[in-house]
Amino acid sequence: MKRTSKVAVASATLIAGVVAGTAVAGPAAAVGLPNGYKKVSEGAMTVQTWRTGESAMPALSMAANGAGRSAVLSGKVTTVLSKGSGSLRVGYLVGCQVSLGSLTAGLSGTVAATPSLTGTFSLPLAPGQIKLVQLSQVSITNGHAQYQYSGLEVEVQGCGGAAQARSYAKVEAVDGYAISASNTTNIGGSGAYVQSTLFGKPFSLN
Repeated sequence: MKRTSKVAVASATLIAGVVAGTAVAGPAAAVGLPNGYKKVSEGAMTVQTWRTGESAMPALSMAANGAGRSAVLSGKVTTVLSKGSGSLRVGYLVGCQVSLGSLTAGLSGTVAATPSLTGTFSLPLAPGQIKLVQLSQVSITNGHAQYQYSGLEVEVQGCGGAAQARSYAKVEAVDGYAISASNTTNIGGSGAYVQSTLFGKPFSLN
């Protein structure tokens, strides 16, 4: 029997306890999701982001109470900067009885999840709610960053209806700016700042 690490997430607080759990996959096969690509330029700086190999496999909720929704996720995100430095944030938007297809709102109210490449995260979600679950934040060094995950189970509790999720990859990159040593609230210099978010295709949770 396969054992996985389980991290429970409640509201916007990561519960640090790790307990053993058993992931039980449903009869359906993993659904392959489309690859994605986005390119954003500002001045001489260009940010490119790729999402490849993303899939979602419906799974049986461990709660077995009719109100749980679950899926096992895999994927890889890669970003490349032409110059400068920055950070890559990877995660999922999860909603209960809402459509995520046209969601373009800012990524705020983050729910932190485990940064490990495999495991389980569980979160309570009432009808009409959308939560953002951040899997990891990776520094972009030497113009490149990549985050890959496999067998990551997301479990929604308390929904009692249709639940959806979609991946996101948010890049923030800067080049040429400097912070004044005498006044850290001032940022001076000349350069570029680029913010880019690549969304995946929405999919249903079991």
